[in-house]
Amino acid sequence: MEEKQNGGGAEAEEALGSRLTMEKVAAAKQFIENHYKSQRKSIQDRKERRWILERKLATSDVPKEEQMHLIKDLERKETEYMRLKRHKICVDDFELLIIIGRGAFGEVLD
Repeated sequence: MEEKQNGGGAEAEEALGSRLTMEKVAAAKQFIENHYKSQRKSIQDRKERRWILERKLATSDVPKEEQMHLIKDLERKETEYMRLKRHKICVDDFELLIIIGRGAFGEVLD
């Protein structure tokens, strides 16, 4: 009789494991889909900003050389923005004002 109970427990554990695995898979899928949706929107917005600038420059009487300079400047700013967006925040990004206390898990800073 104990064998039946242990076998039934293993099936329940396996079903529970399967359910948890499926939930993790669904969460990972959602994360990946949101990430790439955000990336596509970012690229689309970037193209739209360039198109708007080109359209404004075409209707203005700005010399071609200046137009190319403005477009290159926009590209440089867009690239810098993307680089800053990917940057992870770390302790070095903050200025130490005062140490409030020290404990087993480190220092508490203000």
